Amino acid sequence: MINFRPLAYAKLKNKKRRLIYRSSELIKLNELEINLIVSKLSINVYIDLRTKDELLKKGKPDSLIEAGLIWKSFPIEDNNHYFRTKNNPSFYDYYDSYRCLLELNKGTIKALLEYLSLSFNKGCIFACYAGKDRTGIIAIILLMSMKFSKIDIIADYIESEKYLHKGIAYFKKNWLEKGLTKEAYKQRLTPHPNTVNLLIEYIFNTYGSIWGYLEDIELERKSYDEMLCALKQYYY
Repeated sequence: MINFRPLAYAKLKNKKRRLIYRSSELIKLNELEINLIVSKLSINVYIDLRTKDELLKKGKPDSLIEAGLIWKSFPIEDNNHYFRTKNNPSFYDYYDSYRCLLELNKGTIKALLEYLSLSFNKGCIFACYAGKDRTGIIAIILLMSMKFSKIDIIADYIESEKYLHKGIAYFKKNWLEKGLTKEAYKQRLTPHPNTVNLLIEYIFNTYGSIWGYLEDIELERKSYDEMLCALKQYYY
């Protein structure tokens, strides 16, 4: 549970009341962690953003499924081959990757948001590998939809830094495969505010607003709006 936390935790009115969580992948959990998720936090739905290749290599979150969680896969796929060649991507490289993901995965994002709209009150978590990039994009969409300020959206995004740096050992295989040092890989994982700034600007310049993007993907609005109305009550 490297980057596990409530969505926009700092803005929650009651820190004990949370409906939606964001996280890194949850596939190597001990009994205490499983009990925390299922029993203490009453999370019942796991929305998995990992790609089909990642699922083949690492498998499903079997321990959570066995504990009763509903697991749903919404693979956010990547075709940005240039980004993969970068050992130390800049904030602009990350922005360009996010922009590509936003455009390439419209059908998946539509299906994911519609599913979340019908399931959020059961207690949901959405997660990718590190819980920063694909998870960050979905978080940005949700927080923009709830009219969070850019400052608060960025704050939620960059909060990943402390969790990823603390859990850096989890990614050892990755930095070795890339020929990087631990410190260099830490730098690679460090979120930058300008990545979010640029993505928000792109959404406004291209679609007029987040609602323009949601209209473009033909999102079913009724249940989504009902979810937003319910969620807003939990935040300042």
